[in-house]
Amino acid sequence: MKKIITLCTAAALFLCVAAQAQPGNTPEQRAKKLTRQMNKTLNLSKTQKKKVAEINLTYIRKQEELKIRQEEGISQEQYHQDLLRLVAERNHELKEALSTSQYNIYMEYDNVTRKILQQEKKKQQQDKKQK
Repeated sequence: MKKIITLCTAAALFLCVAAQAQPGNTPEQRAKKLTRQMNKTLNLSKTQKKKVAEINLTYIRKQEELKIRQEEGISQEQYHQDLLRLVAERNHELKEALSTSQYNIYMEYDNVTRKILQQEKKKQQQDKKQK
């Protein structure tokens, strides 16, 4: 039962992340949506909510900067290294802001999300090959 709840939580957070990626959303709007969903799912205290909102905005902005660098021509390898570094930094800050159980739920979501994104990327690559 606990595993089902965790997976439902992960799915809900994934949907929120997918909604953030819609064109036209500012980093502030995306951070606010993500924080709202994390608050709903993780039942954050006021202090945690403020800290998580700051973390989300900081790292969404850093990801935007990284996307610009990618468009300017940094290598794919460098992009992935920098992205992994950002994810690790963000996870470290979230670990400090969340309780152990909240962080474990967050990490479960993160693992599920990565698998879903990898599957979507693989499907997109297969679709391109077929065209």
